Amino acid sequence: MVYRCTEKLATQLDPTPEWFPGFGEFLATRAAPTRAISLLHQLAAILTASPGAGPTAILRAARLPGPAVGALARALETYFVDSRLTLTLDVAGQAAAERRARRVAEVPYGFRPIAAAFDRNQLQSRERARRAGTNPAPTAHSRSTWPPCAIWRATWSRTAPGSPIRRWSVSAM
Repeated sequence: MVYRCTEKLATQLDPTPEWFPGFGEFLATRAAPTRAISLLHQLAAILTASPGAGPTAILRAARLPGPAVGALARALETYFVDSRLTLTLDVAGQAAAERRARRVAEVPYGFRPIAAAFDRNQLQSRERARRAGTNPAPTAHSRSTWPPCAIWRATWSRTAPGSPIRRWSVSAM
C-alpha cells in the first residue's frame, strides 16, 4: 500500500526527487502504513511548495512550524543522514545560540561587550574541555551561571521631579 502511494505521488510531482522512492521504502519498513502514507502526503505538499529544493532545504521546511520536531522531520533527517544526502541539523545548538544572543541583548548597552566576551569565553572553555576529554560545563546556560557583574541595574538620582539626571550609579542585580 505504501509502495503504491509512493509511485502515485512520484508521478504527480514535477520534478520528482531521485531520493523520493527510497524514502517511501524507508517509511514502509519503519512506520505503520497509514502513518507512512500520511507522512508521504505531507512531504508531497512540501515538495510541491518548493520544487527542485535539495534535501537540506526540504528538511528545514519540514521543521518550520516551530522548534518542536515532527515525525516527518525526524524520518527525513534519519533517512537523509543514513543515505548520506545531508548532515544532521544542529537544532539544539541553534536554539542555544539564540538564547545566548537574547541574554546578551538584555544587558544594558554599555555592558554588552563585557557580557558577549564572557559568553564567548564560556563557549571556548567548554569546547576546549570537550577536545581535551575532560568534563565540560553543562550545556544548560542559565542566568545562575552568569557572574553577578554581568547583569546590571542602572539607577539615577534627581534633585526634583523633571529635573535633569545628576548622578548615575550601576549595581549588580
